Amino acid sequence: MYMAACPTDFPDQQSRVAFSLSFLKGVPLDWFQGELIQTMASSRDFPKWFVSYPTFTAELQCLFRPQDLVADATNVLEALKFKDNTKATHYTIEFNRHAHRTGWNEVALFLLLTPLLMRAWLVLRATLFSRSLSLIPILLLVLLLTPIL
Repeated sequence: MYMAACPTDFPDQQSRVAFSLSFLKGVPLDWFQGELIQTMASSRDFPKWFVSYPTFTAELQCLFRPQDLVADATNVLEALKFKDNTKATHYTIEFNRHAHRTGWNEVALFLLLTPLLMRAWLVLRATLFSRSLSLIPILLLVLLLTPIL
């Protein structure tokens, strides 16, 4: 966005690539630095991706983008945990962030949250009520909240 907002700061393709490289870290940064050093040492010329921003972005995406977005999003959703110190809103936002790639909907969210509701009820029951209280209220809650399929 900065490059679009301040185009005069980037008079050529190489300045756009250099600016973008400054935001890389980890393996992508190591790869591009290694390639730049190796190419400069052997030919004294910049690599093709260093002088062309479209070539740089194509190289970056080809090497480091997820290969299967649906599988990656599904894995994230299946591993999603509701931490005791966070709010349900955080869990729902994380779910929605990845669900659009998988086709999962509110029914899937509800099915993932049902065990959490059961656990929350059991904790509440153990804390506030006697242990002899039945599970009927939670079963009624689940029936009321269950979407009609």
